[in-house]
Amino acid sequence: MANKLTFIVPGLLDPVPYFEQIPAGEIPELPVWTRILSRAKISGSEKTDSSSYNFYTCHINELGLTDEFKNLSFLPIASILLRAEQNQTVLSESFLEGKWVMRVDPGIMTPDRDQLLLSDISNNRLSRSESQQLVAEINQFYENVAAESFWTLYAVSAEHWYLVSDQAIKIDTFPPENILGQSVKNYLLTGQDRQHWLRLFNEFQMILHRSPVNQNRVQNGERAVNCVWFWGNSQHLKPFLKKIIKPRSQISVFSNHDFSMGLVNLLNQTIIKLPDKFLPPCAHSGDCSSGGQNNGLYVFEQFIKPLENNDLLQWLSVLKSFELNYLQPVVKSISQGKISQLELVSPQGKRLLVNKKLLSRWWKRKIDMAVYYSRN
Repeated sequence: MANKLTFIVPGLLDPVPYFEQIPAGEIPELPVWTRILSRAKISGSEKTDSSSYNFYTCHINELGLTDEFKNLSFLPIASILLRAEQNQTVLSESFLEGKWVMRVDPGIMTPDRDQLLLSDISNNRLSRSESQQLVAEINQFYENVAAESFWTLYAVSAEHWYLVSDQAIKIDTFPPENILGQSVKNYLLTGQDRQHWLRLFNEFQMILHRSPVNQNRVQNGERAVNCVWFWGNSQHLKPFLKKIIKPRSQISVFSNHDFSMGLVNLLNQTIIKLPDKFLPPCAHSGDCSSGGQNNGLYVFEQFIKPLENNDLLQWLSVLKSFELNYLQPVVKSISQGKISQLELVSPQGKRLLVNKKLLSRWWKRKIDMAVYYSRN
């Protein structure tokens, strides 16, 4: 049986702000993508998922894990991400049993008139040693504060810090990728323990402001790490592992995202780094001749950054490469019967289904991309 492919493509299927303002001459020829838009079966447009964590729930849904996670009070984002991190020495499974875990990402807040904007730290060369020293300073500050003795902060990598708590962390948070370049005022914590964690959010900033690490960074022409962002809080996965690990239909996952890695790791399956060009699901085994079904899940993040930066020409460049390196070979394989269908999925809920029969609907009128992205 031919393979079935699923592409998770945040930033591709949903409306694109200001697309109609792009001069027609700047929009490249995209014959395969416009053919797909014109002939695909579109569904889910009335079931928009506007939740903050829809990128993560989309992973769970597409891997068929919805039943296992539906009764959890908190989606275990941080715990799954932590599972994907490398070089875990202190944070072993036995150490984490019964704990709550939260991501505490170092970041940069920049003043813009009367508001503060959150910036990504990834382009600011924060070293592992700097990160560990900053975390040590925060832990030392609270070492003798009895009210805060239930948690400890760990720098698992330079850009990924984790807070491990003996108590439940009862706050609602937003993942940082949803708010980069935006005012933090509208995305601060909510929930039962909001006041406690907001106080820590502000205190962490003061500790970072005084840190010798940041003073050295400024002297060396680097930007100071002046804030953290709390998100993804959840109980550790230990209580749920027996429920989650069940036999699954064969599926190959191609992704560079830590959440994909952690989730696939839960299933004791293999994840493959997303290649620059299309690689069929069977290719990682080195045998595509057996004829057995081997479905593939591919996760594409490339469309998000240009949208965050309001760089629509870069977004179009990404789309052109996506068509050349993925859509063209996949559509060709569908026409040859090697792939039975392709489904493109937006985390917000829209789905485009493509198969040989749908692609042959030559009478369908070509869609104007400006109309699609302005009104869909």
